Amino acid sequence: MNRYKVAMEQLYFSEDVADKIYLSVMSRAASTERRIKYWPAIYALIGSVAVVIICLTSIDSPSLESEFISEEAIMEIENIETVRDIQMIEGGGNYYIDNVVIEPGEMVILNTGADLQNGEKSVLCGNLSGENLCYSVGYIHEGNYNEINDNIELAEVSETIISNETGKYYWCVMNVSNTAVKFDGNVQIETRNLLYKSFGEDVVVVDGACTFIINYHGSEILEEIYVYDHQTQEENKAGYGTDTIYKVSVPGAYTVYAITKEGGIINLKAYLTIEYEAENTSGIISL
Repeated sequence: MNRYKVAMEQLYFSEDVADKIYLSVMSRAASTERRIKYWPAIYALIGSVAVVIICLTSIDSPSLESEFISEEAIMEIENIETVRDIQMIEGGGNYYIDNVVIEPGEMVILNTGADLQNGEKSVLCGNLSGENLCYSVGYIHEGNYNEINDNIELAEVSETIISNETGKYYWCVMNVSNTAVKFDGNVQIETRNLLYKSFGEDVVVVDGACTFIINYHGSEILEEIYVYDHQTQEENKAGYGTDTIYKVSVPGAYTVYAITKEGGIINLKAYLTIEYEAENTSGIISL
C-alpha cells in the first residue's frame, strides 16, 4: 500500500540539507568544545524529521478505520488505501446518495441505518462515471467483508443480497482504478415481517406462485385452517379438516395455522408441503 506516497511527494528539502547534516556530524571530532557546540543543532534536525514522520502517520492512520468493518477484515482486502463511511438519505422507503467522489483505492461504506430480517432483500442500484472505470462491490455483515463482484467496468451498478440472518448489512463500493470516479445510487429494501407475534417465528417464505399442501396427522381435531400473509397483514381461510390445498399467487412470508376443536392454535409448518408452478421451480418442497 502506498499510503504515504502522496504526502511524501509534497515535502520539500533544500538541496544542501544532506551536506549540512554531514558537516555537522563530522565536525564533532574536532574538539570537545565543538562537539558541545554542534550537537544541539543535530538533535534539533533529527527531532524535526521525527516530527514529520509522526505527523504523516497520525494523518494517515484514521483513513483505514470504520465502525462497520473490523481491522482484520480491512487488512485482508487487496489494494485498499482508505475507508469512508457515508450516511444515506432516506426518501419514500429507499435510501439515496448523489455525486459521491471515490478516490483510487478508496472504499465507501453505505449506511442506511436499517436492519434486514432473515430472508429480506436489499438491492443496490446506481451509476459510476469517470475514466478507466474499474470497481468492486460487496457488503459488510458482523464486521466481515463479503465481495460480490470485482473488477467491474460497467457504468451501471445493480447488485442484490438476500439476508440469511437478521442484522445490519452495509453495501460497499471500492474504486480499484487509477483515477477518481463519481457515484450516484440508491438502496432499495424489500421488507418482510417474518415475525408473527401471536404464533411465533415458524413462518414460511416462498419466492413465487405456489400451492400449500397441508396434510395434518396429529392428535388434535382441527376446525378451521388459516393462512396469514405477513406482507399484506391479511388472514384467509384455507379450509377444514386434515387435508387442505391453498394457492399462493405472490412471493412473501406466510404463517399456516389451525384452530382446534378445543379452541387452541396449532402451527402447521411441520405438516406443509410447497408445490411451485412450473416457471418457478420443477420440484416439490417439503418442510
